[in-house]
Amino acid sequence: FLEMATDVLSLTALFYFTGGATNPFVWFFLFPPIISALLLSASHARSMATLAVICYTFLLFFYQPIHERGMPHPDSNFQMHVLGMWLGFVLSAGFVAFIIAGLADRLRKRERVLNEAREQALRDENMISLGTMAAGAAHDLGTPLGTIAILCTELLDDTAVKEDSELTEKLSLMRGQLARCKETLSVFSSNAG
Repeated sequence: FLEMATDVLSLTALFYFTGGATNPFVWFFLFPPIISALLLSASHARSMATLAVICYTFLLFFYQPIHERGMPHPDSNFQMHVLGMWLGFVLSAGFVAFIIAGLADRLRKRERVLNEAREQALRDENMISLGTMAAGAAHDLGTPLGTIAILCTELLDDTAVKEDSELTEKLSLMRGQLARCKETLSVFSSNAG
């Protein structure tokens, strides 16, 4: 904003020495408000348009006339033309400051909302894929754990194993741990769903 304000003041100084509002390039004052409307906030765009209108208005009354450098003196019709150019500039600057700046602001807000929605969709997609992987892992682990539990039960029912109390104790502990693993997997699987 400060750089563009400096540009407007520099243009004012340049136009002051080259005919002021009678200079055909005085419409260059529209560029800073347009750029402000597109890149900065609406309040900055309005401030820039106001500064440009003030500088243009200053040049209506204070300037070094071009006719002193060999140009003919402007007549009253030309003064009406200059006044009409000023009025057109004021209306254009107001349009830029309010309409274009408002549209640019809405576009920035819309872009921000779309970015947030995209990020949320990515998070949701990641959660779904994690849930699917978790359910698949729970299913894949459930089958071997079930097989080990059956084998453990069969071993506990074996008469040779029943005679060895230490082995029976270890197999009972193993069966309890398997039941705990299967319970954890079923909770994991239902949470993933």
